Amino acid sequence: MKDDFAFDMSDISPIIFKPDYYNSYPSFVNRSNGISHFHLKTSIMSCSTCSYHEGDYTLPLNNMHASFMIVGETPYDVHFETEHGQILSHIIRQLHVDLDHIYLTSIKKSVEAVDPCHKHLSSEVIVIQPKMIVALGYGPANSLSDQIDFPGQGKTLINGSDFVVTHSLEDIIHEPSKYEELFQHMQMAFNQWQFRLQQQRSDYNYSRV
Repeated sequence: MKDDFAFDMSDISPIIFKPDYYNSYPSFVNRSNGISHFHLKTSIMSCSTCSYHEGDYTLPLNNMHASFMIVGETPYDVHFETEHGQILSHIIRQLHVDLDHIYLTSIKKSVEAVDPCHKHLSSEVIVIQPKMIVALGYGPANSLSDQIDFPGQGKTLINGSDFVVTHSLEDIIHEPSKYEELFQHMQMAFNQWQFRLQQQRSDYNYSRV
């Protein structure tokens, strides 16, 4: 049955999130022992659809408690030793953000994958529950929202995550003049993320009064 899954299983794109899915299954939301994260990670790593373990670059799948998510096109975008990844790494260093607060992923789970993996990405969003998501390009962006018009556009997804789309790193390689816009979009996303964190702290302190 459709309701037995964390996402709409009908053959459409983008995937329709069901943020309340994991709330119905306590074993999945027991974050004190990491069960939900374990299920997500092993589901991705054991998937044979895109030959996850083949090739030189695989997703690290670390920092599943992070509240900031960056989504590239392939793992090549989020490995800092690659040409694409060096661009992203440079921006993160300029913004002075601790990598422990960032979850890096991509819409294709291996460099060799032909098709994007919408269902795993939707599960990552549901389980990790990031406060901010940055999509590096229209490919990742269209997997998360069907209302994307231009780079720098921001919105809030139905699961509550703030969302910003920016240029793909491939765009920057071919048109270096777009780097400044990419940086501005990332800075906007990080500022909004900081605001959300401050808001969370304020709500927590208020609840204790």
